[in-house]
Amino acid sequence: MSTEMSTELTEWTPQAIKALRLAMRLSQDELARKIGTTQETVCRWESGASRPKYYRMKRALDRLASRLPQ
Repeated sequence: MSTEMSTELTEWTPQAIKALRLAMRLSQDELARKIGTTQETVCRWESGASRPKYYRMKRALDRLASRLPQ
């Protein structure tokens, strides 16, 4: 994955989710609160134990995209 983050990702791998969170300098709990889920859910996404639903990641990107550095 390139160092430049994109909102055009089609597959949310555990690595992509974590990279996005770290690029935004958020803890799992902070990300969870911003997108309306729990820290445990974010942890499961990042560990690969579960995958986020498309609509949840779309909503998260819509909320957070304006905060990414240009």
